[in-house]
Amino acid sequence: MDLLPECLQALRYPAYWKNNVEPSLRKFLNFRLHAGDLEDSDTEHYRFQRELDTIKNFYTETSEIGQKVLKWQRYFKEDKKSKSVKLFWNLQDVLMESEIIDEKARLQWKEGMVEFEGIGLQHLKEASSAVQEKQILVYKQNTSNERNYEQSILKKRRETSSPMILREQKRKCYTEKETDSDSNSDLKSARPKRKSTKSADVIDDDGKITDEQIGHFDHTFQDLDANKMWILKSGRVVEKVIYEYARGLKYESYLHSFIISDIDKETRSLFRNEEWEEIFSSNCKAIPKVDESIINLMVKYSTTDLSLFRDVIFEPFLDTSYSKQYFDLNYVNFAYRAMHILWEKDRDFALDQSKLEGWYEHNIWSHLIDPVFHDLEIELVRGEGMSLSSSDRKNDDEQNNEDRKKIGRKGDGIFRMSKDRLELGAIETGKKWEGANGRKYITDSLKLSKMLRDMLVRLIMKFEGNEQKMRLLQIVGILHSGNRFQLLTMDIPKGYICRIKRLDFLEVAGRINDPPLAFVLKDILRAKAIIMRTLELLQEKTTSLNGLYDFDSEEDERSNRCTTAPPVILPPTFRTPKTDDIGTVLQNHGPDR
Repeated sequence: MDLLPECLQALRYPAYWKNNVEPSLRKFLNFRLHAGDLEDSDTEHYRFQRELDTIKNFYTETSEIGQKVLKWQRYFKEDKKSKSVKLFWNLQDVLMESEIIDEKARLQWKEGMVEFEGIGLQHLKEASSAVQEKQILVYKQNTSNERNYEQSILKKRRETSSPMILREQKRKCYTEKETDSDSNSDLKSARPKRKSTKSADVIDDDGKITDEQIGHFDHTFQDLDANKMWILKSGRVVEKVIYEYARGLKYESYLHSFIISDIDKETRSLFRNEEWEEIFSSNCKAIPKVDESIINLMVKYSTTDLSLFRDVIFEPFLDTSYSKQYFDLNYVNFAYRAMHILWEKDRDFALDQSKLEGWYEHNIWSHLIDPVFHDLEIELVRGEGMSLSSSDRKNDDEQNNEDRKKIGRKGDGIFRMSKDRLELGAIETGKKWEGANGRKYITDSLKLSKMLRDMLVRLIMKFEGNEQKMRLLQIVGILHSGNRFQLLTMDIPKGYICRIKRLDFLEVAGRINDPPLAFVLKDILRAKAIIMRTLELLQEKTTSLNGLYDFDSEEDERSNRCTTAPPVILPPTFRTPKTDDIGTVLQNHGPDR
């Protein structure tokens, strides 16, 4: 369907409308299912209706498109009750029940493994005890034999001459010292090794939250200033709602770090619809717009004809000489030329199950993401780089009594300011796309969210209590798994809450522009624009000189100094206890205990 460019830009799902001549609710649902983040029927029907309303705003009722929109709106009311749509949702219910059954089976398997490990540990303890008893018995027998032999020798020497008695006593004392030394050496070697220093955020094998964690969570909430919490129009306090619910969870959640994610259905169930809408509409930052010249160039490159594509990507894309202001245009041209090499192959790389995470990172994402930041004072640290923000948080912990420094969370990419420790975003990658409900996606989402929150905590310190600038802060996260890509943002809209918003999943096509690469590049350019906006915020000079002037009286001066409100300081990100190694387990539960 040929829609106006500004209309496509206003739509939430432009790819669907560009590829459909006769749109319908059922086709839209299939499109959303393929995207991998399908939600409930009410939400998806509402989204389709909003898309129709958006198109209607750009066309008059007498126009051709306007007439079609009116027809689609009439069909929409009928389609909601149609057999095909009902069958679609019934099928989704069946699939959901199947996933629940699979998840229960996985949990049962996990419980069985825990029981098996417990039995194995008991056997290990029993075997260790038996070996130790055997060693002690052999040692006693050998010692007894040696003493009997020495006594017989001494007896013979006493009978021979008295001077030899003294020499034999000296030799015996020396031998006993050596035996004691050897015994001590054996005991040292039998001791368990020193406990390894692992990351403080490593969750134990079963993933359950311990009493220590709950106590730390209680302490964190009690330290929050009630006057600075987020009070909704309904009168409910967001932090309190989160605390009361999260305290009863058995597994770690976003909520333990006071993070709210727009796709977290569990968190959404804690709030009424109007409250949820308020949470995600308050103090929103506008999504950066991509320059029209860049959009036009990407539209030009979005052909599905490979021979035509070869011609256009090697044409000059500037009417003037190159300068730094055209860097992003150069980046777009570079990205398409990099993909051209892969699209020339006969095989669709997206269908090749043998492609590992490293292949996608080096052949696709390093060409599409990394180059766009080369003109900024930003370093994209790749290869499981350590987050300095997470490291600082762990080593600032008052309960950290270890001598060795703790390392931060490791991300697949960290956006770090050049010549500085400040970080503005992170990347997490996966081998293949398993869907929005995949275990790898969920784990990486939580890991990435906690890393981003640590970064925000460090950035806030840079503002020295300036809450107005703190509320303007926004950092980016990127999740890419296989050929799928998602951009997310984190900010601090009100109170102590960190809010995550996610854009739609996008796909890098294994065949030329099917779907168009332009949508992926647009979100990457948006990520760059958000980072640039945050950089500008950090570089602003807001130091006030009012404190240089004297007041008329000491009382006025004291009053002025005391009326400054304390800054909002985010509590530390939720931490988890370390797991013990096998040496510590044997030491605490061995046969000598």
